[in-house]
Order: sequence, then structure tokens, then C-alpha cells
Amino acid sequence: MPEEVVAESTDLAEIEAKQLALMEAEMEAAAKEMQDNLVVSNNRISNYGKQFTLPDGTAMGPTLEVVILGYIKASAFFAGVYDPNNKSAPVCFAYAKPGTELKPSSKVEKAECDICSECPNDEFGSADNNKGKACKNEYQVAVIVPSHSPTEVMTLSISATGMNGFDSSLGGIIKGFGSSVKGIVNAEFTDAVYPVVKITGGQPNPNAVKHFMISKDAVKNLLDQ
Repeated sequence: MPEEVVAESTDLAEIEAKQLALMEAEMEAAAKEMQDNLVVSNNRISNYGKQFTLPDGTAMGPTLEVVILGYIKASAFFAGVYDPNNKSAPVCFAYAKPGTELKPSSKVEKAECDICSECPNDEFGSADNNKGKACKNEYQVAVIVPSHSPTEVMTLSISATGMNGFDSSLGGIIKGFGSSVKGIVNAEFTDAVYPVVKITGGQPNPNAVKHFMISKDAVKNLLDQ
């Protein structure tokens, strides 16, 4: 190959590398500026009737494209018969990062037990129907719905019966993309009678840098709620 062609190819590669680095820097700077004015929301996405409805009432149907920012473990014990549509606060609740032990929040007036794993309400058969748990376990997943808003953080709930599937799917996402924020995935429903959310598919997220910057506050916000 002539020296002139080699030199030209090298110059083009250097220019492209500089442009890419500049673009990444600009995205990061924009994300930092946005983060200063960002209000992270705990607003829950409803899955009633196996249809996703955003906190502002926007109906999204049975499939929702999301970017997973992170998630926490959560448990809540309600006085009386549990009603998922009842907005009254639980009498005891706990939040924890994955891999750490659940303990009642310091905001609970009177904890049912010091450690959730030792609580009788966390045992199978403790529910009123003698089948499930009286204390409801779930994952609370901080997500962004790119088609609706590129920066608004919402909470997608994964019920206890969907946790294992979520763990498996998230592992695949991280293996495929290197980070959950680098992929846009589909939230759908299993064939279960009750709404059980599963995560499928995946495509590259063009706003991964922006969403990574937002993710830090999003998970902290879930733990501090």
C-alpha cells in the first residue's frame, strides 16, 4: 500500500477517535449539568390488568421499553388484608441493596422484627390464605422509559414470583452489554394469572452515558424513600 494511502488512513482513524472522545465528553458534561436540576422520582409504573401505565396516566400497553438503572430489594407488611391498590402506608417495611440483609427501615415506628429473615411474617404460610407470605417481597427497579422521557426516573416493581427470572435476565443483559444502562430492554408479562413482569430482548442504548450519570442518584433515592 502506498505511503500516502497509509498516512491518510492513519489520519482518518485519529480524527474519528478524537471525534468519538469529544462526543463522549460532551455527553458526560450534559449529563452532569442535567443531574444538577434532576428530581429523581419514586413514581411507580402500574401493571394492573397486565398493562403498563406510567405515573402520569399514559397507557403503554403490555410491553414497555426501559433502561434499567439499578434495583433494590424491598419488603412491606400491611395491617389487615393486603390490598395492592390501597395507598395506605405499610406498618413495617425494609429496603436493601442486592446482596445485603433486609432490616426494617429506621423510619418504621415499631418493627415487626429486627431482621426480616427471622420475622414470622416473612415465612411461607403466614399470609391470610396460608399460602404466601404476610410480608410482601419485591424488587424495586429504577428505570427510564426512553420513548416517554429521556431523564425521568420511574419505579418498576418485580413481584416475588418474578425475582428469579429478573436475576437471570439481568445477568444476561450485563453479560451482553457490559452494563444494564447500555441496553434498552423489554418489560413484558409472563403467562401467570397475576401480573408477573419479565425482562426480554435488548438493543444498544444511545444515551448510556447520560443514564449512567442519573443511575447513581436513582438507586440512592430508592433506598432513602
